[in-house]
Amino acid sequence: MKALLIRPTNPTGSGYNKSFGFMPTPLGLLQLAGDLRATGNWDVKVIDMEADLTSVDDVVNLAISYDPDIIGITLHATASHNVSVKIANGIKKELKDVILIAGGHHATFLPTQMLKDGFDIVVLGEGDLTIMEIGNAMKNRDFSNVRGIVYKEGEKIIRTPPAPLIEDLDKLPLPAFDLVEKERYRIDAFGENQYVACVETARGCPYACDFCSVTPTWGNKWRNKSNPRILKEIEEIKKLGYNWVFFVDDIFIVWPNRSQRAKLFREMIERKLTINFITQMRADVTARNPELITIKSPPNLKDIISRKSK
Repeated sequence: MKALLIRPTNPTGSGYNKSFGFMPTPLGLLQLAGDLRATGNWDVKVIDMEADLTSVDDVVNLAISYDPDIIGITLHATASHNVSVKIANGIKKELKDVILIAGGHHATFLPTQMLKDGFDIVVLGEGDLTIMEIGNAMKNRDFSNVRGIVYKEGEKIIRTPPAPLIEDLDKLPLPAFDLVEKERYRIDAFGENQYVACVETARGCPYACDFCSVTPTWGNKWRNKSNPRILKEIEEIKKLGYNWVFFVDDIFIVWPNRSQRAKLFREMIERKLTINFITQMRADVTARNPELITIKSPPNLKDIISRKSK
């Protein structure tokens, strides 16, 4: 079976590209692609409209040509809603039997609206277990036992029980890093031939800032991968030619993982795992743990920190 996963463009442009000068890889889609591959016989393609600079018509035509069984569109932000709906409607006109899936923060908060706009299924919150269950359910297209979705059955809207949060993130399949071309993800501010890939080392956040969608989406719980798993993912992106990694964790260092992070930096140095990286951290945590900044100061661990306030 075939799946097409799409990151829609933001009409105002990529926030990361405008603010920080680089385009992050669509890690969420690459992880879901890895999840689907792990269920068995799935061929997966990814379209990144932000990086590829493709139009809605281009995406619709590519989807029609590929003729997938499912199409997933991530709506990380509300700004991509209208573009996503245009893509979904354009595809559905030609591919009547394709299953259109919406996911991401915006879809999680407005599932009924997404169904009204033409999507068949909305995935709520963390989508890994859910996409694997959808993949298995495609054999007979019965989604009643898929956890963590809202879908339509005739005119009836059905919400299934929530999927549990994944406690052990090491059990996740590796993201399908190979499905995008590194040349699309340059970080030109640091010279030629500089390419950045995204890696996730943890999910969630122990804080509950009023302005942030992380806690409502992922829960007020912080979960992390082990150092061996993190190092394996870094080694995988290095094999593909990336020399920068953006650790996309909403907060890279929290109070419980300080010692784990120190061990991670030391292991990277011992392995001579040369990589530049970008992290997001709270200013107060950084100020209280200056030794962590010192550990990751050697030349092979060049770091840019985006600091968050409370």
